[in-house]
Amino acid sequence: MTNEMILTLIEHRNNEIREVSWELLAAAENFCSQFSLAMATVMLGHDCDSLINEVAKRASILYYLESEQLKYYSCDRYCYVLESLIKKLEPRIIVLPHTIQGMEIGAYLAAGLKVPYLPDCLDLAFESGSWQGIRELYGGKVKGEFLSSSSDTLIISLRPGTFDYFDAGNPEGEILKESIDLNTKKFMSRFIELIQPQPGDVDITKFDIVVGVGRGLGDKEKIGLFEQFADALGGTLAASRPVVDMGWLPRERQVGQSGKTVKPKLYIACGISGASQHLIGMKGAKTIVGINADPNAPIFNVADFGIVGDIFEVIPPMIEAIKSKTS
Repeated sequence: MTNEMILTLIEHRNNEIREVSWELLAAAENFCSQFSLAMATVMLGHDCDSLINEVAKRASILYYLESEQLKYYSCDRYCYVLESLIKKLEPRIIVLPHTIQGMEIGAYLAAGLKVPYLPDCLDLAFESGSWQGIRELYGGKVKGEFLSSSSDTLIISLRPGTFDYFDAGNPEGEILKESIDLNTKKFMSRFIELIQPQPGDVDITKFDIVVGVGRGLGDKEKIGLFEQFADALGGTLAASRPVVDMGWLPRERQVGQSGKTVKPKLYIACGISGASQHLIGMKGAKTIVGINADPNAPIFNVADFGIVGDIFEVIPPMIEAIKSKTS
């Protein structure tokens, strides 16, 4: 008999919980309240005591499955261990992050357990006896409802940046730790080396104020004006994909479907038309300001405040006004 439970997976790297995991816990809490389900969380790793204590503040029950062979992510090892736990718990819903790791695990578990998998969801609904995953189609132009096939268990992956997370917790969370012996099991892959990407000059996801620049700048030499604008606001500079593709700003500054997802308190889009691929990465901002010469630019459909005008006429007086207030 399947338990009326949601099971979430914690993703971590370099001895840090990834932010998407906190979003996942917030989403799971929302689903538990909405559908009257219990909540459990699972984390795999090695020497992660400080991390599991951190997660336990947000999880009612945390299953920590520990093995030296789980220190670094490996899909076949992770899924071998997760399949055993899932067969034991028989959760109603398994919630994964829609990351490179989450997508791989979701597909692997769905095939191994023979259960439906709804990837890249924005939300979850239950109507007429069926679970429905809410997804975006055609680059975010429309939303679709995808029904899962009949099954006791459903796997979904949630798009990062969809759910807000917050620092709150349940210090009474129970930790159920189990050591897993994987030495006698043969796997198709083995860990050789962890190669870290070159660090970017700044992490745009950490800022409360982000100034995004787009193709409307015209050329690379004009970026300095918007760097001044971002600095005056105490924020950072970001970009749409065309700006990055043209080499005007580094890839680490890209916001959008193929870049980073930002959720600042204030996002100012300068010369960005508002293509759906870009909106995916910034529409979770608390306040969005669009500045564009085209009154029909799609950015105005999501902006809380819109300025129709030439960005090179609008921005300089704004910088002067900000400086006069802070001097």
